[in-house]
Amino acid sequence: MGVAAIWIALNMERFGGAFDVYLRANSLYSPPMFIPVILGLVYTRTPWWSGMTAFGVGVLAVLAADVAANLALGLPVASFGDIFTNIELTLFGLEMGRYELNTLVGIVASTACFFGSALVHRREGAFKERILSLETDLRTPALAVGQKLDLRGLQAYRLAGRLGVVIGGLLLVMAAVGYGTGGALLNVVAGVLAIGLGVLVVYGTRRYERRVAREVPEEASL
Repeated sequence: MGVAAIWIALNMERFGGAFDVYLRANSLYSPPMFIPVILGLVYTRTPWWSGMTAFGVGVLAVLAADVAANLALGLPVASFGDIFTNIELTLFGLEMGRYELNTLVGIVASTACFFGSALVHRREGAFKERILSLETDLRTPALAVGQKLDLRGLQAYRLAGRLGVVIGGLLLVMAAVGYGTGGALLNVVAGVLAIGLGVLVVYGTRRYERRVAREVPEEASL
């Protein structure tokens, strides 16, 4: 991974810049990885190896799709770097680039493999005990009766909300400075959304604290 990162960095300009290269490199593994991570929390009827297999199949499918896209468009596939060049193709009536193609293929392949592994579902031995324990935890409400609450954990949410407001304000300042340019409107939209989300998180945190203080005043003082 280190050698690949150095090689990509040295050829950054060739592939369109740091941000574009990051998106394309990230799309090679992120969609296949997050599918089993997220689905595994709500669907546990799979064997112990389903997560790793879904990730591997997803990455291989993305690489195969990239090679096929290059061949279909007449682009070279002489090296690993060729799959980082941008492409433009139409799939199912949608205009797609490299990032969109990788994301779509990764999600579809990883999802199909994840649920397909349930056909050979086995619950045996220690694995069965871990899965049953996980399912019990998932069914147990976080706010369980008789549990003492430590409201200090809400500080992280409050901080995140305030940071959202600050970031939104900075985006609005950037929009004002760049008024009349193509990116100004985008900064306005992003700034308003960031401020709105930040205010919502801060308000929700305070409201939750007040509700808990009324229900369990002895724990709220922790």
